[in-house]
Amino acid sequence: MILALAHWLLNGCLRISYIVRRRGILARCAAHGSDVRLRFPLVIYHPENLRFGDHVDVGENVVLRAAGGLTIGSRVLIAAGAMLTTAGHPLQPPRWNRNISAPISIGDDVWIGANAVILPGVTIGAGSVIAAGAVVTADVPPLCVAAGVPARVIRRIDSDPAEVNETAADPVALSVEKHDA
Repeated sequence: MILALAHWLLNGCLRISYIVRRRGILARCAAHGSDVRLRFPLVIYHPENLRFGDHVDVGENVVLRAAGGLTIGSRVLIAAGAMLTTAGHPLQPPRWNRNISAPISIGDDVWIGANAVILPGVTIGAGSVIAAGAVVTADVPPLCVAAGVPARVIRRIDSDPAEVNETAADPVALSVEKHDA
């Protein structure tokens, strides 16, 4: 009984702590929509240059460097370990204490996979998917899957969800379809 009560109190305190931390971070952002979920630990530089849309989920260990301006659309998923950085260093020496920055724009309905890196000046089009571990150095058009280092578009995404085979996301169904053919 005492352990159950202690567990209940601890969970309640942790939940309140999360809400206070999330509200504090969002209050410092340039703009934010409703239902922005931030999973800690999380690192945000220059939140005053960061804009979130509605229904955004940011995973654990994500780094958002918004010095040059970072806009994240609505219904965006950013998986654990991703890094979005709007600042870097010039190629020409000296690099010490010299920064260059360019804005990043993430469209609506984008999914950024675990440990992906989005570099300065990149725009990711609406509905696109960035594969886990990809390093995005150039713009990604809407409704595309980009993967690799550096990231390249590897396929287009069907734009009509009514025509998408719902079993396509199920690996078991895919293996059955391949063997039946």
